[in-house]
Amino acid sequence: MNIPPNNHTKEPRDGGSSSSNSNGINLAQRKIITDSKFQRVLHTPLMTEPPGALINQVGNKFYEAFQQKHGSYVDLPSAKISELMKSSSLDNAPTQSLLSVVNGILEESVERRNGEIPPRVACLLRKVVQEIERRISTQQEHLKTQNNLFKTREEKYKSRITVLEALASGTTEESKVSKVVLSIYLIKNDESNVHCKFQ
Repeated sequence: MNIPPNNHTKEPRDGGSSSSNSNGINLAQRKIITDSKFQRVLHTPLMTEPPGALINQVGNKFYEAFQQKHGSYVDLPSAKISELMKSSSLDNAPTQSLLSVVNGILEESVERRNGEIPPRVACLLRKVVQEIERRISTQQEHLKTQNNLFKTREEKYKSRITVLEALASGTTEESKVSKVVLSIYLIKNDESNVHCKFQ
């Protein structure tokens, strides 16, 4: 990352009250610029230090584009942005990199006075956000499936416990009936498990 020369050490020659107001504004502006650069430095490691497996992935264009931090996202050529928006690039990119790109673009738009985002960068931002939404939706479906599996298992265990409790507390006649019921239940349960495995 290129660091601009430090202009903070220069003091105005005129110490009069007429320049203090304008210097106050300049100091405030400098503080904002310095703070934003500091924030950018804090966010940069998310893009420059990939996990080991990611380095070995072939063709991960998305990560390669942000591996070395460019001056800004606005400076990226249109061809590079088009390449990044391909679904394979977005699919292979780690979620942390996607979030870093979103944060970087939003930070740059805040730093600009007009707050505008160029159309090509806005398009990239939209694609990245859509990919993050897709991943969240997929994760939600996985969680629903897991939840349903846990509920099914819980119901099976409850019914087994009920049968076992009946066995433990019943008379010999009830005990024989309960054993038969338990055997039938276990056979049906095993058949359904085998049937599910082959589907």
